[in-house]
Formats: sequence, structure tokens, C-alpha cells
Amino acid sequence: IRKEPVDLSELVEEVIERNRPLFESSSNQVIFHGSGPVRGEWDRLRLEQVITNLFTNAMRYGNGKPVQIRVDEQDGHARLVVRDQGM
Repeated sequence: IRKEPVDLSELVEEVIERNRPLFESSSNQVIFHGSGPVRGEWDRLRLEQVITNLFTNAMRYGNGKPVQIRVDEQDGHARLVVRDQGM
């Protein structure tokens, strides 16, 4: 594990942008809600892998409906929510 300062909101936006062609080809709209910077000490590469897996699963099972992504901070903890409208 290689911890480094990471802004979770920024990382999520980067992953969304990198995967935009996949979302567009699957007819899924991505709706991102960020409450501003959410900073922490995380392993960037592993966190990026988790985010990518959540996004691709939401896209795969979302039945072409919007995928909602939310990043915020609650009680000093980062929170990432990925929600699809599939089964």
C-alpha cells in the first residue's frame, strides 16, 4: 500500500472522464454530485481500481438508466456512493 494525499472528488472525476466512451456506448448517463474537495491519505491506484469496478458494474446492470455518483464528507469520513437503477 502506497498512501499519498488524494482528493477523492478529483479522482472520481478523472475516472468518469476516462470511462466516458464506455458510458456513452452503453447509453448510460452519468450524474456526478460532489460537495467539493474530499482529501485523505489513500493508495491512489487501488482506490482508482475500486472506483472503476463500481462504475463498470453500475453501467453493466443499470439498464441504460442514469448512474448517480456522489462524493462527500460526513463526520470526518469520506463517502463514495455509486447508484444505478437496474435490478
